[in-house]
Order: sequence, then C-alpha cells, then structure tokens
Amino acid sequence: MNKIPLLIIILAVISACSTPKPEATTTTPIVDSTASETVSKPGSIKIHDISRFPDIQKQNNLGKIVKELENADCVNEKGIGFAAEYTRTYALYERMSQLATEPQLYSLLKNKSAVVRVYAFRALKELKYGSENEGKTILDSDTSRVCWFVGCIKTDTLVSFFSHSEE
Repeated sequence: MNKIPLLIIILAVISACSTPKPEATTTTPIVDSTASETVSKPGSIKIHDISRFPDIQKQNNLGKIVKELENADCVNEKGIGFAAEYTRTYALYERMSQLATEPQLYSLLKNKSAVVRVYAFRALKELKYGSENEGKTILDSDTSRVCWFVGCIKTDTLVSFFSHSEE
C-alpha cells in the first residue's frame, strides 16, 4: 500500500528533472537584447539568457573565456537541476562559440581541459564547420573522463562519449 505513493513521488521527481522548464507566455512581447546579436558564421548558437552574466556577455577576449572554462568542474547542459538552471559554465560555452573562429575551436580540441575539448567539439558541430569530422576523430580517441551534468544527474563520462552522443 505504501509503495504506490512512493512510486508517485519518485515519478514526479524524475519528470521534474527531465522536463525542461516551459517558457513563460505573456501578452506583451519581451525584447531580448541578446537575440539581436549576430554571429558571422555558417550557423549560429542560440544564446539563452546570457544577460544573467553581464561580464560574460561583454567579454570579447576568447582567452579569458577559455581560461575560466578550463576551471569548470563539469560539462553542463543548458538546463540543469530541478529548476533547469542556466549556468555560468553554459554561458561561457555559448560566448566561446560566438567568439572563436573555426581554427580556434579546432585547436581547443587539444586543450588540457576535457570540459573545453567537449564544448569546442559541440561548437564545431553546431556551427556546421567542415572540421567537425576531424574533431570527431580526435574526440573518438579521447579516453579522458569528465563530469557531465545533465538534468539532475552528474556522471563521470568518457570524453569520447560526446563525439558519439552528438550524432
């Protein structure tokens, strides 16, 4: 008898962690100052709410962005935890993707930080750069481990997992 309420609670927690937060709807349009940013690249990466991190939004030094990403503990997805939190780490990834050229992203695939390597590959893929396939080959052979924070779950994952999971 007690198993049914417990099962309902567990299912509620699981669905809360895996379901993205719905966008708020209003009758008046909301202007997002970041939405008008243009990226002169073959594709574009949608900026979510980088205005929460004005220092990142205004940062134009790729080296500083990469340096901070090198110190990140995990590869964060765009929404983590119960509240689908938009994190500083994810904002850094988005800004890095805006600032870096294809050769710069490709060179970051050899960075000392597994977090930077994963995000560099994602950017190459999302921006549909030609070196994406070569980047995949590099990540395929990467046996390093990295923390991955997705939904409510943190896992220890092989870097090579990301080259396969992004397909």
